[in-house]
Amino acid sequence: MDEDGAKAFNLFMEKNSTLHTFILNNCGLGVKSTKMMLSSQLINPHMRIQRLFLDNNNIHDLGLKYLGEYLAKQNCIVELTVRNNVKKTNDLGVSYLCESL
Repeated sequence: MDEDGAKAFNLFMEKNSTLHTFILNNCGLGVKSTKMMLSSQLINPHMRIQRLFLDNNNIHDLGLKYLGEYLAKQNCIVELTVRNNVKKTNDLGVSYLCESL
């Protein structure tokens, strides 16, 4: 998802209060679009994501850190998958994510 796509998605997320499951596998999410989408959800206090599927994107360590920060604030996730997002890692992103859960 490019930056324009993430911006459009943000507008939707800022208003939505009924979506509880995100399936964003294979969407080409990168670090920047991940950060944008997660920050827009923090604007909407009614958004409570319970299931989040982000497999096969390009989130990398920094994106996993942003994801961890988001999940720590939301405190409502029951299912999360982030397979195949880090091509080369020193496990920092996974550490950030685990600490937040």
